[in-house]
Amino acid sequence: MKPPSIHDFPDPNSVRAHIFITYVGITEIMCDLCELLVSSNHLAAETRGRIEQRLVEFVQKLPASLRLHDSKGIQRPYDFELAQLHIPLLTTIIILYRPCSVFSLSSPNAIGVVAAFLNFRIFQAIELREQTRSLSSTFSWYLLVTAIPHLSSLRIPALCKEASSVLDAIEGILRTLGTVRPSATTNLQNVKAIRKALSTTGASSSRSSRPSDMDTQKHDPPPPHLVRELLGIYGPRALSNFDAIASAIDQASHDPDPSPQRSNIADLDGMTEEHMRSRTHVMQYQNDAPDLTTYDAVDDGLDSLFGTHFQESMWMRDWIDELQHFPE
Repeated sequence: MKPPSIHDFPDPNSVRAHIFITYVGITEIMCDLCELLVSSNHLAAETRGRIEQRLVEFVQKLPASLRLHDSKGIQRPYDFELAQLHIPLLTTIIILYRPCSVFSLSSPNAIGVVAAFLNFRIFQAIELREQTRSLSSTFSWYLLVTAIPHLSSLRIPALCKEASSVLDAIEGILRTLGTVRPSATTNLQNVKAIRKALSTTGASSSRSSRPSDMDTQKHDPPPPHLVRELLGIYGPRALSNFDAIASAIDQASHDPDPSPQRSNIADLDGMTEEHMRSRTHVMQYQNDAPDLTTYDAVDDGLDSLFGTHFQESMWMRDWIDELQHFPE
């Protein structure tokens, strides 16, 4: 089918028309990436390079009116439709740079962790404005993908505290969306079950001694210019936090007995403090935010991760299959 054109709309100058056309463009890249991962979980360097180039070209062509930050890196006023446009863009970055194993992160995954945090901030801004229930079912899947890097970050001492806080909030957003979208309730249980598996001492000890075929599939870190292209549109703080997160992951991989410490991504909280009294930006939250940190205990185990729950995410099955090796 021929892709839609801006001239298909009654008013070609409408911002909503441009948002729709751009949304179609990023979801096309995401779809192609997921289809490649369905056929082969490991992307060849050439294939990965083609997807990266398409993403870079997409970002470069993104007009200033559809960006969340201006040319000086200052956040633009919050816009619900623009927020929805950037969620699939960041989700595509997360998928491309996802961890090969849910039990470990490596420095090439740092860009995906930053994208996941930015995505979370957008979802949080939507939640604060009580617009979560206006999202379509697709966004429950975006939330699940956003949660994965944070789940893996639980095993990085310098990132654990922030990751746990983010996951608490993501579960709260999924709970809200689940009141109108049943798929969000399913994904809430999926996140809880994976989180529970990651927290077990059995998983920790077994993972360290059990080699994984996926460990040999790690790719090289993205070059600095690529990081700048993909994250630079979200302001200088996103780039500085990429460096901090990559350093934290690299340090954990070389430290045989790391001790918990204050996260190097504390600067992210500095961003929220800077705008604590304003709701005019997309990626921030306030002191009067709703309590998203208390939930009922979950009784379901890993069984909730199998069956039909992941039909739309076949490329995630390596993660899910890996969880079968660990007790609840």
